[in-house]
Amino acid sequence: MFEESEVIDERYQIIKEIGEGGFGKVYEAIDLSNNDKIAIKQCNTFTEDNLKRFKREVRIMKNIHHPNVIKVLDHNLETAIPYFTMPLASTSLDKILNENYMDINTLINYFEKICSGVAAIHSTGHTHRDIKPHNVLIIEDEVIVSDLGFAKFNNRDTTVLTKTSDTILTEEYAPPEQFIEGGSRDLDHRGDIFMLGKTLYQLLTNQRPLLMNPGAVPIEYKYIVQKATQYEPRDRYQSVGALLDAVLDIKRVNDPENNPDIVLKSLISTAEENLKDNLYQKENIIRIINTLNLFENPSEKLSNFNMIPTQLFHVLGSDISNEFEPLLKETLTSVKETVSGKPWSYAEEIGNKMRILINSSTSPLVCRDATLIVLVSAVELNRFAAMDQFDSIILSVKNDEVAFAIAEGLREEISYYKKLYNRIPRTNLHPAIRNIYDLCLERESSYT
Repeated sequence: MFEESEVIDERYQIIKEIGEGGFGKVYEAIDLSNNDKIAIKQCNTFTEDNLKRFKREVRIMKNIHHPNVIKVLDHNLETAIPYFTMPLASTSLDKILNENYMDINTLINYFEKICSGVAAIHSTGHTHRDIKPHNVLIIEDEVIVSDLGFAKFNNRDTTVLTKTSDTILTEEYAPPEQFIEGGSRDLDHRGDIFMLGKTLYQLLTNQRPLLMNPGAVPIEYKYIVQKATQYEPRDRYQSVGALLDAVLDIKRVNDPENNPDIVLKSLISTAEENLKDNLYQKENIIRIINTLNLFENPSEKLSNFNMIPTQLFHVLGSDISNEFEPLLKETLTSVKETVSGKPWSYAEEIGNKMRILINSSTSPLVCRDATLIVLVSAVELNRFAAMDQFDSIILSVKNDEVAFAIAEGLREEISYYKKLYNRIPRTNLHPAIRNIYDLCLERESSYT
C-alpha cells in the first residue's frame, strides 16, 4: 500500500488516502512535474482476478472520451503496485446531498449530466454496473461518472471474472436480476437504467433508495422513477436516451419561461406544504419571485401575485426583501392599472398582506411600495376598511429613513393621497410626511 509522503515513480508524492472504490484505494497526491494535485488509484489486492479487473478499468476509461466520464491522466500497470492517476475531485454527489439543500432544477441538471456520462459508457459497448451518488464526482464544477471497476464490455469481455454466484453491487441500488444466479456477470445496460432510477429517487427525495417511498417523489417525476426501476428489465426504459428524454420533457414543462403558470402553481403548492410545518425554503420563495417576474400582463401579474400565501409576507419583508422589492414595485404598477376591476374586499385582502410586509421589513423601498399599494387599492375601490389600514400604517411610521421613502412615494402618488390625507391630524404625522400633507392642503386650497 502507498504511504503518506511516498513518491511513486519519482513523480507522484502521496499526501493522504481519500477513499476506496471498486478494487483499489484512492489517494490525494502531488504531480511533482507540475505541482498539480491529482488523485491516484492503486490496486489494493494482488490476486490474478483483481489485477485483471484493475487493468480492465484502466482500459475502459482510456477508451471513453466524454466530459462527464472520469479520465485517466497516467498509469503504470506493470509496477509492483499497479496504479493510475485521474483528476482530483472536490467532492462527491452523495456528500453534497447530505450537506446542502439544492433546488430541483439543480438536481435535474446533475442527473442530466450523469445520464450523459453513462450514455457515453454505453456507446462504447460497456456497462457501468455500479451507478450511485457516491460514484459521481464533482471536478471543477463538472459532474463526472467515476469508478468503472465493475464495468464490463457487453458482448464479450474475457476479463470479467465475476462468478455466477457473486453479487458485487451496492444492494440498495442494484437491480433485482443481480441477485439471481449469474446476475452480476450478466447485467446489461438495463441494469444501469435501474440504478439511474434509484439515483434519481435519491436526488429528488434525499432518501436512501433501499426501500423507496413513491409518495416522497415529486408527482411529475413519479412515473419516471417507477418505470426506470421496474422489476423486469424489459419493462424499464430500454436506453439511457429514452430515460433522459422523459426527464427533459418534465424539465421543459417545468421551465418558467415556457409555462410560468404551471410552475408558479407548483411552487406555491410546495410553499403551502412547508408552511403546514411552519417552515419555508428560501430557494422556493426566490423561485416564486422569479416566476412572477415573467408575467408581463398587469392583470395577470396581479392575479398571480395574490396567490402568494399570506404567511410568506413575513419572510418576504425580512429575509428576502432585496429580491422581492423589484417585484413589489411592478405590483404597484399593476395595482394602479387593474385594481379597479377587483371586488371591493380585495382592498382589505391586499392591505392585510402589505401590513404584514411593512411590519416585518426594514427596507425603506419595500415599506414605501407596500404603503402605496394599500393607498391605491383603498382609493380605487373606495373601501373604508382599507382606508383605515392605510391610516394605521401612516401613524406607525417612526423610522426616519422609512418615513422619507414613504413621503417620496406619497408625493409621486399625490393624486391618491390628497383624497385621504386629512383623515389624520397633521400633528400625528412624521415630519417627513407632514410636508406632503401640507402639499395636499396647498393644492386643495388652490382649487377653492
